[in-house]
Amino acid sequence: MIKAIVFDLDDTLYSEKDFVYGAFEIVSEFIANNKNLESKFIFEQMIKTLDTHGRGKIFDIVCDENSIDIPIDDLVEVYRNSKPKISLFNESLEILIFLKKQGYKVGIITDGISIVQWNKIKQLDIEAYVDNVIVTGDFGDGFSKPNTKSFIEMAKLFNLKPDEIIYVGDNPNKDFIGAREVGYKTVQIKNKYSEYGDLQLDKNYEADYIIYNLLDLMLVLQEIKN
Repeated sequence: MIKAIVFDLDDTLYSEKDFVYGAFEIVSEFIANNKNLESKFIFEQMIKTLDTHGRGKIFDIVCDENSIDIPIDDLVEVYRNSKPKISLFNESLEILIFLKKQGYKVGIITDGISIVQWNKIKQLDIEAYVDNVIVTGDFGDGFSKPNTKSFIEMAKLFNLKPDEIIYVGDNPNKDFIGAREVGYKTVQIKNKYSEYGDLQLDKNYEADYIIYNLLDLMLVLQEIKN
């Protein structure tokens, strides 16, 4: 019998791109204020660099190409401490309310820099609907998913057996193999925001169930119950 549902955060409950773009705007304003530049121009350069090069060296490239001599560490610090306006998907809020009304325990396990992920959680105003949150960055290096530590710890927090818990995420590279190894049921959400919808991996990496809208989790719960 399923007693708890645990969610991934980024691109499962809200659009991570909204956070990234919002944080870029804040960093762009910081640069503009310090270097007498147009923040809109800097922001557009960051988006262009993200699209071309992906994550990793965006601030380095933008600063190098525009002769901006602000220490990169300062920009990273501004980014990590930024609190842009973000919001849950409509269906995320709806399913969270449904789960609480039905008596399920609800949790979040999310990878990332601790301060960044906790800021996201606060900005999403989600804590009223969630019983436990684990940010794997709080454990230190090496404990990101698919490491099993977060799944084991979440089960302990709930005082439940792993087979009484479902984990819902979007990324087969890391979201399901550790959860399944511990004993969780797993569900992949393939919504329009996820970049992993067409990804096919070894079956050990795949989820037990696939849904295309978080509200379809109701059907999964009913199927498991039956």
